[in-house]
Amino acid sequence: MIANFCVGMTCAAITAGRLLADTSDISLTVAAILPVLALNVGVPFGIHSLVHSLRIDLKNSDRDPLTGLLNRRSFYNAVHELPRVPRYSSRVHLNVTMVDLDRFKNLNDTMGHAVGDQALVRVGAVLAQTCGPGAAVARLGGEEFVIADTETADHHGAMAERIRAGIEASDFKVTASLGTCSATVAPGAVVPHPEFVDRLIRSADAAMYEAKRAGGNGIQHRHLDHQGA
Repeated sequence: MIANFCVGMTCAAITAGRLLADTSDISLTVAAILPVLALNVGVPFGIHSLVHSLRIDLKNSDRDPLTGLLNRRSFYNAVHELPRVPRYSSRVHLNVTMVDLDRFKNLNDTMGHAVGDQALVRVGAVLAQTCGPGAAVARLGGEEFVIADTETADHHGAMAERIRAGIEASDFKVTASLGTCSATVAPGAVVPHPEFVDRLIRSADAAMYEAKRAGGNGIQHRHLDHQGA
């Protein structure tokens, strides 16, 4: 923008000088140069403002408007990028945790949807504060959340317990059922995308329903077979 502005002003100044020398008419020169100035100043800055607005809209389109977490579409894009190469030179861990609030409908029915929304915002904050910066954290819809990361299974399990305790300790008297699924990718293994990650998500979802059937406010863990070379 600066380079374009400088070139435009230089050309305008040269043209204005030549026009003034040829006509000696200051009014004509000013009238001729004003549209050039308007185009060289207004158009680049207008495009810059438009791109800035579109960038904000694009960023917001990847987020759940209530909690600020990733939405379903952006989560699947992010989680499929966690292992960034199809063939690994060292052992890699992949983990997924599904989180579903227990008896959330009762909270909405007794306290109202506004309180329910506040509870969801609080749960989103617990997840964002507990998960590491490299984790993909999303609200899939309703009272269902999901986390994916590349930590070890033990580290991921400890994180799931902190999430469960953090939700239980909130002011909204809600609890959550969590299901985790972890897998270790062996060195040199080829990981099929997106099938492998989808398999992790389905297994974690099944584990979460096991925790819910067991009474809720608990965690069920699963582990997929190691991926051989």
